[in-house]
Amino acid sequence: MSDHPAVLTTPEDFQFPLELTGSIPRVIPPDLIDSPAMKRRFWRCLKTTVAGVVMIGLGVLPITKAVAAFVLPLAYLIHLGVIVFAVGLLMCLHHWTSLGVLRYVQEAEVFAGYVEAIEFKPSLVLNSNISSYYADVTVRFLDCVTQQWSSTVIMSPDISVKDLSRTTLSFRKCDWVSLVRLPSDREFTLQIYDFLGLSKGRGLLMAPVDRWNLAFPFKGAGVIGLLLITAIMLWSMTHCPTITSFPLTAFLLSVVFALPITAVWLWWNYRSGQQRSAVLLAANQRVAARLSVAGDRQADTQSSLLLKHTALLNHTALLNDTAGAPVGGPLRNPLQFFVELVLAGGSYVLIATLAFGLILGVNAGLDPSPGVRERAKILAKSDKTHLAMIREWRLTFTIPARRDHAYLMLTSPSHLNQFDTPDAVAVVKPGFLGWPWVSDLQPGQQRDH
Repeated sequence: MSDHPAVLTTPEDFQFPLELTGSIPRVIPPDLIDSPAMKRRFWRCLKTTVAGVVMIGLGVLPITKAVAAFVLPLAYLIHLGVIVFAVGLLMCLHHWTSLGVLRYVQEAEVFAGYVEAIEFKPSLVLNSNISSYYADVTVRFLDCVTQQWSSTVIMSPDISVKDLSRTTLSFRKCDWVSLVRLPSDREFTLQIYDFLGLSKGRGLLMAPVDRWNLAFPFKGAGVIGLLLITAIMLWSMTHCPTITSFPLTAFLLSVVFALPITAVWLWWNYRSGQQRSAVLLAANQRVAARLSVAGDRQADTQSSLLLKHTALLNHTALLNDTAGAPVGGPLRNPLQFFVELVLAGGSYVLIATLAFGLILGVNAGLDPSPGVRERAKILAKSDKTHLAMIREWRLTFTIPARRDHAYLMLTSPSHLNQFDTPDAVAVVKPGFLGWPWVSDLQPGQQRDH
């Protein structure tokens, strides 16, 4: 911390958005943990975990393996079950950990206060140039037990100079805030509620305002969409293996399905952000209207308790934060939407293409049997010379093979006319994860394997 004597009310390039109306006091209602919304979130986590267990159980049944010979995606039921089970465990872990934080905060003392002053000070000075600032926020609060007004100073995190232009205050002077006094080993620490870390990206200073929404592929809807794309690709492998044999085609399929899903999610994110901002603004106005504040901003006991127990407003805001809902905002710039669509959708396409490429790569490179190692090609050979390179789709498949066996071709490709017999025998390999492939194509010789 620098001892530079300069004290700034606001840095020269600091921007205060006109639409910023202040913050709402967020207090944890006593019945939040036992609320219906939290129970629904618990049951959602439990059902996801149980669904994964059920999928794994169905995948090991003999009847499922028999049906999987005709419906190839069922062969991946165990793999999908493991993924769903892991997602369910992560959801349960997030739910339990967030409840622990809520119970910890719920046991703390809560005070109603207001921001009395905000002073920006340089925190780092290098060669007489200020590199970063911090804010000293003086908060005056009322102790509901002693009915005494007190003041405390809370220091914000450092904000670098390059981030000042896109940083906005969560609180302004004269805004009402909620303070919590948390028990600790050494002393009782008094902090503004948003400093507790329950809401990611929020705090005394929230930066940046125009933050990017790039995490869609890793959210719940993104994971479901990714599984849907994988299922569609597996279906296409069973019905048109020629198309899905080429990485470029797999990439285009990912684009066709991924970009529209990402665009819909981004639109919903902005739309929900606008609605949420409107709801919070209206609730803030209702709270301000119901508070009877004297000339020196001292509130009586009744208004303080009213501020402390404004359950409906705070219940909604906290659930949105703890449930991991996207914090959206108004669409200020259409170019931002396009860039987010390209970046988030591109990462989604990359994940889907890599997942599909993994299936093709494992089939081609990790199959332990000898013979041709190329996924999309079959080597037709005789005892002396290699005669032709034939694409897999030229063969006649009746059902996907689940084990190595000799397979008699019903029709011979034109490339095999120079064989002594019109028929040919091939060995169908099941592969490791995907569509079976054929090797050791032989002219008219039945072999035992």
